[in-house]
Amino acid sequence: MAFVLPGFPDSPQHSMRVELGNSTYQLTFTWRERTQGWYLDIHDEDDAPIRLGRRLSPGWGPLLGVNVAELRDVLLLTLGEEPYTQADLGEGLRVLVLEGVRDRSPNADELTVTVEVS
Repeated sequence: MAFVLPGFPDSPQHSMRVELGNSTYQLTFTWRERTQGWYLDIHDEDDAPIRLGRRLSPGWGPLLGVNVAELRDVLLLTLGEEPYTQADLGEGLRVLVLEGVRDRSPNADELTVTVEVS
């Protein structure tokens, strides 16, 4: 299953509860004026922090490197372009949720690696 998280760019800090995998998590989005970026905090349903201050960077996943069993087959992917503004959250800057990604891992024979040296 895939869906896009809603964005509320008029509110520089806002939270939502989202079901990811088989559990509910609290996601808090914070706009930081100094760095001109949106950041994501992830807490479990008991409000224990899982990851704090993950910058939303287009082409990158804020859950990458998170070692929580329930989130192993969940991928958050940030879509958009740099630089972005506060107003872009939800439209020009979107967070896509993909569930069941572990079941769809490619075989080594299906991988293509391209190296570009500049």
